[in-house]
Amino acid sequence: MLPLSYIINLISAAFCFFAAVNLYLSYRQSKSANVNDFFKAYLCLGLYYGTVALPGFFHDPSKVQIIFIITYIPGILSGAFLFRIAFRLLGRPSLSYYFIILCYGIAIAVTILNIIYFAPAHIERSTDNLFFNWVEGTPLWLRIFIGSVIGLLIMGCSVVFSIGGFKSRGRDMRLKAFLVAGGLLGILLAVLFYFIIEALFTGMTALILDLAATLFGPIGILMMLIGIRHKGIM
Repeated sequence: MLPLSYIINLISAAFCFFAAVNLYLSYRQSKSANVNDFFKAYLCLGLYYGTVALPGFFHDPSKVQIIFIITYIPGILSGAFLFRIAFRLLGRPSLSYYFIILCYGIAIAVTILNIIYFAPAHIERSTDNLFFNWVEGTPLWLRIFIGSVIGLLIMGCSVVFSIGGFKSRGRDMRLKAFLVAGGLLGILLAVLFYFIIEALFTGMTALILDLAATLFGPIGILMMLIGIRHKGIM
């Protein structure tokens, strides 16, 4: 059986790490606080995709579920760095500290809830047994709740970037902000498909939805990077 989604996640992880290295080298030259935070965000996203790809190469349901629990930490913490950039763009950097604390709090709360309601993951297979996908053992209500919270967090960050874009006087900075906001919406679609829509289905339908979620994420991440790099780093 082919772990198709996990192979895509490994490619996404490699791309995020490549982008993180590139951003770090740019930061060493520019010493820009925004570039530093983008570097940290992409590093967290690389860790997220690298970790979320691991279940495709494990067979123990309990170990796979533990890996799923770990993936939430870098994924959510990447939002803390993006919020810091968004509020700088908005001209209200002090407000970012509240959202950074919120991101840390959500990461801790999600980890605790997943431990309390721990259940081994299970496998979904295609009808021809060619493809497979591990599904979290997390109770349905908790998975939808976590997805909704993370989705609201991403939507909020996208809105702040959009407002910052509207307030920017420079055309290039405005386009940058809108591209990053659009990329965040791509990640939001990935979250909605994975945590909420896919959770309501089983079998081949769930596999297709998981693949869609797996593709929306890197598309959003690429769009963000295009925004960051458009006519000089943000």
